[in-house]
Amino acid sequence: MSKTLTGALEKLRRTGRVAASALTKDQKTALDDFARKTGCVRGTLAGRGIVYSVINEKALDTYWRQLRPRDKDELPDDLPQRAFNIASSRDSKSANARHDTYYLLLKSAGAGVSWSNGRSTLNLTAASNHYGAAALEINANDGWASEQPLWLVENQKLFAALDWLPPDTTASVAYYGGQLNNLLIDWLSSASRTKQVILFPDYDGVGLMNYARLKSRLGETCSFWVMPGWQPLLNDFGSNGIWLNTFGDFESAHRRLRELDDPDLHQLMTEMQKQALALEQEAIWLNICN
Repeated sequence: MSKTLTGALEKLRRTGRVAASALTKDQKTALDDFARKTGCVRGTLAGRGIVYSVINEKALDTYWRQLRPRDKDELPDDLPQRAFNIASSRDSKSANARHDTYYLLLKSAGAGVSWSNGRSTLNLTAASNHYGAAALEINANDGWASEQPLWLVENQKLFAALDWLPPDTTASVAYYGGQLNNLLIDWLSSASRTKQVILFPDYDGVGLMNYARLKSRLGETCSFWVMPGWQPLLNDFGSNGIWLNTFGDFESAHRRLRELDDPDLHQLMTEMQKQALALEQEAIWLNICN
């Protein structure tokens, strides 16, 4: 049963009657279909409009509990949002599914990389040497910041092996897994976290759209990394399938990025569009091997 029907039944159950004028067009359509299939709701003419009423309250309650195992006012106020969603609609993502906290997975490139938050310090170089990586629990109100740049990569192999980075790089590298989380973007834009944020994504619509989202919030402190030797890599190893699958995002990103003063990025987007090809970031090792 749809969210539209849930909204209509929620209005109906408050008093047992609801005017069609109090429903959206989609809610009215959903309620008409529900009444026809179940027989526990009826719509009747009243003046110039239609009024829906409950004619089998017990049956309606059975259907309602399929949609809402627990009513919202039965649940604790401090229940985590996704647990609340499950209890109220059997779906953790049915309403606001956003988490309050994001865990930023980091490792260091080079020596002397650290993060500080008041009296708290994360020696990222030491943590990376001893444990392979470290994680920060972040939210927009904290004070975590670093003197070194932050690189963001979307594929785990790029995070695991850092030999693709430009020589003598001293920075934090973070893995974000495909889509930049809004909490991460909010955190980066809420304070001066680093002197520079460098995004190295897949060269496809999703990667470019992530950059457009990030750039709109961070401005000049954010840049897109165009790998050396990308032209022959795109020619030889570019994917038309990935290009087609992410074309909608490419169009949206292109509209948002075309005014930027970034010749390298524009050349990349132009070539991608001309050849109808995308390039995954792991291709950088094919360049290193040559």
